[in-house]
Amino acid sequence: MRKLFKYLSYPFEALLFSLAVLIGFLLPFSRGSATGAFLGGSLGPLLSKKTKIIRRNFQLAGLEFTKEKEDQIIKEMWQNLGRTFLEYVRLPYQSAFGKDSPYTVDGLEHLDALIHDEKPGLLFSAHCGNWEVGTYIAQKRGLKTAQVTRFLNNPLTRFLVNTVHKRVARKVIPKGASGAKEILIELKKGHHVSLLADQKMNDGLAVPFFGRNAMTAPALAKMALKFDCPVLPFQVIRTDGVKCKVIYYPPLSVPKTGTTQEKTENLLKQMNTCIETWIREHPEQWFWVHRRWPKELYQNQKGTEE
Repeated sequence: MRKLFKYLSYPFEALLFSLAVLIGFLLPFSRGSATGAFLGGSLGPLLSKKTKIIRRNFQLAGLEFTKEKEDQIIKEMWQNLGRTFLEYVRLPYQSAFGKDSPYTVDGLEHLDALIHDEKPGLLFSAHCGNWEVGTYIAQKRGLKTAQVTRFLNNPLTRFLVNTVHKRVARKVIPKGASGAKEILIELKKGHHVSLLADQKMNDGLAVPFFGRNAMTAPALAKMALKFDCPVLPFQVIRTDGVKCKVIYYPPLSVPKTGTTQEKTENLLKQMNTCIETWIREHPEQWFWVHRRWPKELYQNQKGTEE
């Protein structure tokens, strides 16, 4: 019955997504973003189960905020998510560079180095600011970029998302075994792959994140070692309304000594350290709803999940 209910909900879910896409297309970019902020900031904090996860994540990350500060971060996080969602459909129509662009870019020299080194490469970021902008600008700069995204179970919503996403990146690759094969093909061709590296992977490697081990997807590190290619971090910071600042950092230091396991863990530690730094700088812009740490840390004294 649960599976049946899930399948029956697919058309309704796709309809809601389609309405959001329509609103995003009909409204001017800045007004659509502001509408997303209003809806996100008004509705998100009402989701009590999500709020419990967020507050628990603050504790697990060792971030000590007052109740008022927590409430402010939670509201601003939902506002940012609402903006990002409604900006998404019109992102491909925005100027990536120049005075008319809502985006400023630092570290273009690091991005240009990837374009001209005649090697494959990997880029990673986190669910911060409008995280889609970094890949979009790289694509507009001339980087042949495929983007790895979470596989959506709903085929109707998946089709709509991929239709929009193909305007942001040259190619969309789903996470999972089939996606790993496509990543290999892209890198063998000398292309570049962009991904968001801040989500939990149950069968990943335990790597410190805010001082606690968190299961971290090892694919990025393994691919970097296999192809001996650069790994470029990029951060997206929302500065004011639709305006964002993108920072491309120097590539991570790929270790040359040690076992494969040691080198993999070294790269993943560097990656998590980058993401942790970005979150500390702008905690209101990270998507705190993920259960990033082991499941048992989200259980109450009775052993049930909070």
